[in-house]
Amino acid sequence: MSAPFSLLRFEDLDAAVAPAGQAPADVVLLLCAAWCGVCRGFEAVTGEAAQEAAKESAGAWAWIDIEDAADALPSLDVETFPTLAVIRQGELRFFGPILPDGNLLRRSVQAAMAGAGRPALPEGFSRAEGAELLALAAAVARRRSA
Repeated sequence: MSAPFSLLRFEDLDAAVAPAGQAPADVVLLLCAAWCGVCRGFEAVTGEAAQEAAKESAGAWAWIDIEDAADALPSLDVETFPTLAVIRQGELRFFGPILPDGNLLRRSVQAAMAGAGRPALPEGFSRAEGAELLALAAAVARRRSA
């Protein structure tokens, strides 16, 4: 019997900056808070979606408690939980709150990974916040490929 699938967590990561020339990666980040009951209930559903994606080699997934990651994300102010960030080939393709529904999560990730167009942060977010998310995504990708 295989071991249960587990999502990467912030404490699993070496949050150092990715080396120059590292290949861009596909990464899904769920930004949550340990105190959030909705997030705690959504974690198992996220793990199932991540496990399904892993069978198709569809990127690395991580469950990030924003309080644990506060030093790595000093500019980021997440107000709504859970918040989803999808990085495709090193570009932030989606960033925003998501309803805690497994089917919606799967469809949102698939659409962001398949979508065309120019990536952009939602109104009110800064380039620093985008850079922090990309650096965190690079740490997730390095850990998953290790």
